[in-house]
Amino acid sequence: MLEVITHKEIEIYKPILIYGVGGGMGNVAKLVGRKIIKTFKAKLYSTYLIDAFPDIVYSDKKGVLRVLKLDLYYFNFKNRDFLVLYGDVQPNAQPLDVPARFTFSRAFLKFLKENNSKLIISVGGYGIEIEPEDPKLYFAANNKKVLRRLKKILKEDFNLYTENNIVGLSGLLVSLARFYKIPAFITLAETYPTININGYLGAKKIIESLNKLFGFNIELKDYEEKGKKVRESILKHIKYAKGRKPPEKRKDIYYFG
Repeated sequence: MLEVITHKEIEIYKPILIYGVGGGMGNVAKLVGRKIIKTFKAKLYSTYLIDAFPDIVYSDKKGVLRVLKLDLYYFNFKNRDFLVLYGDVQPNAQPLDVPARFTFSRAFLKFLKENNSKLIISVGGYGIEIEPEDPKLYFAANNKKVLRRLKKILKEDFNLYTENNIVGLSGLLVSLARFYKIPAFITLAETYPTININGYLGAKKIIESLNKLFGFNIELKDYEEKGKKVRESILKHIKYAKGRKPPEKRKDIYYFG
């Protein structure tokens, strides 16, 4: 079941959606979404309650309980309306509930279509061993025209994402948007192959590409500093692990049945 709670009645005109839901490689999408929401002081537009989320609530620092959900934020920049879909995880991470993701995607795309959405921008991480200092960006879209425009603007930062899969909402929204006649693309940044390490440098690289596309001029010094600290810590850990001698085999081994 999907329930939509509207918090603020706002007239939106041909909005551009930015996907910022966590749970993917390096939590890149969530880091991108959070940064954009804070920078532009985006207003909470609506909340999506989905019963495909696990029955877990989180108690914050003040003891207030928070349920897993997806929030839709709104902001205007240079007379353009933007929406940011933000949340901790997708519905549902474990166990995987594929029908729920399709149900939400169709309902959400219908909403975007009704509001004449101009573009959907999805973001995520491309897992490699160690997040580079200057991660590569990979792009895929639901039509060639979008890819040509991206290549023209981003130039050397543009790399095609080919002959590979994308699992979850980040790719599903982009692909299904074609049937609603909404142009859409996804940007994947090289990052850590886990959700347990935040890929700040990957998120930074994606936001830099959005700065170029829309003139955002978002300040990213904090993400650069955090990303370098995480990277240095992991590299030290790897160096230490490689330098350790494997434990000697014990000769007094017994079998217990």
